[in-house]
Amino acid sequence: MVFRSLLPHAMISEYYKDPQATIRAFRNFMFHTGDLASYDDAGVVYFKGRKQDRIRRRGEMVGAIEIEMLVLLHPDILEAAVYAVPSPKVV
Repeated sequence: MVFRSLLPHAMISEYYKDPQATIRAFRNFMFHTGDLASYDDAGVVYFKGRKQDRIRRRGEMVGAIEIEMLVLLHPDILEAAVYAVPSPKVV
């Protein structure tokens, strides 16, 4: 999913102390969100998920692999796969 705001200063202009992330995200005068989406014939956009393996937890982005590595430290666990589920508290 990519977009360009029509309002000046309506979105971030760079990633804090991460020029490479800024270059990757802001290409061709468009912001590349890292989200996957589709739209139908009526122009309705449907969110499909994240392109990267990241989970937003209370506003912080956490890599699924970070959680999987912690879970795999338990001697009785051989394999792990972490994925996000919608919070019942989010409206």
